[in-house]
Amino acid sequence: MLEAPLTVAELNAALMSLASGKAPGIDGLPVDFYKAFWFLLGPDMLQVFQESLRTELLPQSCRRAVITLLPKKGDLQDLRNWRPVSLLCGDYKVLAKALARRLREVMAEVVHVDQSYCVPGRTISDNVTLIRHVLELSGSLDMDTGLISIDQEKAFDRVEHQYLWQTLCAFGFSPGFIAGIQLLYRDVASILKINGGLAAPFSVQRGVRQGCPLSSVLPGHRAPATQAEGGGWGEWPSLDVPQQQLSCRRTLTT
Repeated sequence: MLEAPLTVAELNAALMSLASGKAPGIDGLPVDFYKAFWFLLGPDMLQVFQESLRTELLPQSCRRAVITLLPKKGDLQDLRNWRPVSLLCGDYKVLAKALARRLREVMAEVVHVDQSYCVPGRTISDNVTLIRHVLELSGSLDMDTGLISIDQEKAFDRVEHQYLWQTLCAFGFSPGFIAGIQLLYRDVASILKINGGLAAPFSVQRGVRQGCPLSSVLPGHRAPATQAEGGGWGEWPSLDVPQQQLSCRRTLTT
């Protein structure tokens, strides 16, 4: 399924799942334009993507993103209180969404059961329940336990592309499917929108774009590999809890 050739029907399903009324990319064509004229543009878009996969390079407009800033809460004189969003072209979003939909179909099979982020059918409440069960069980068994809460700063911006490809490969994804993901990140650049004008483009060497349909899925595959890197903490024994088995990490003491 992951390596099956793209079809007009699949691209149409991806297009229709994209939200309408969103800002366009550098070409000025919003998703709504493609929805209105899909009966004319669909076959041509498929041909463009097929050629891009063959040449391993997307058209330049698909490789350019306009970065604009959205205000968050707090003092707006502090740059940390502005969220950068990448405005991407509609045709790029269609391809990215098609690949993201394929990826979501297998997420539950390759991502550990304890991870709920971006996995269909799982919610953060599952993790809350997991923590509650572990604490209750460890208390009843008189076990010494601890809870570590980690918030990775700039998680989307710090994704190293090469590390991401290696992670996908380690999960068993085929070279053909990984090549499709890599296509979206090959020779890409961003352009800052400043005071209504556009700055010169600069190359993007790492990170996933906030605004790309794949951005919420790809870090989800990176996270389990990151969790597994804490080898100095020891093993992953299992706790038998009614209705489910919970995995937890036992810290080594000296």
